Amino acid sequence: MQDDKAADRTVFSFTCIQIQLATGGLWSCLEFWYRCSMFKYLFLVFVLFFSLSSQAVQVIAHPSVELKQLSPAQLRALFSMRQTQWPDGSAVRVFVLSSDHPLHQNFCKEQLRMFPYQLDNIWNRLSFSGIGTRPQLVSSEQELLQMIQLTPGSIGYSSISAEDTGVRIIEIL
Repeated sequence: MQDDKAADRTVFSFTCIQIQLATGGLWSCLEFWYRCSMFKYLFLVFVLFFSLSSQAVQVIAHPSVELKQLSPAQLRALFSMRQTQWPDGSAVRVFVLSSDHPLHQNFCKEQLRMFPYQLDNIWNRLSFSGIGTRPQLVSSEQELLQMIQLTPGSIGYSSISAEDTGVRIIEIL
């Protein structure tokens, strides 16, 4: 008798979801699932898993770059190679990892609010048309950090704590 009630509740729960999807759309179905205590725990685990798996990306620059903060629009202009000079007139040198590198993908999505392929398309148009050049590609995060340290006017990104490495950390507003 106990098993029959549990089975009835499961069928009822599944039927409610089907009815809510058919009548109220996806939002009401999600509300129903949110109210279920089991879903709350699964949702919490899902959020924690993805928040811990993403790397924190910080924008870094050579100490000669006098800016301490950039707006998201300025950051996109720098990494899409539309802004080629710093406010003091010195040349901007952009260093990036390959498009399939997880840190580059994370940087593009979180900081630039675009997909890596969109950035590649911008760079390809610039270089193929002769209007501009692609940023300098490096093979590892350690090499990127080293190139930022050695190249005046350079900018890049890192997940490595760069506080004591001789580079400037740029805050994104």
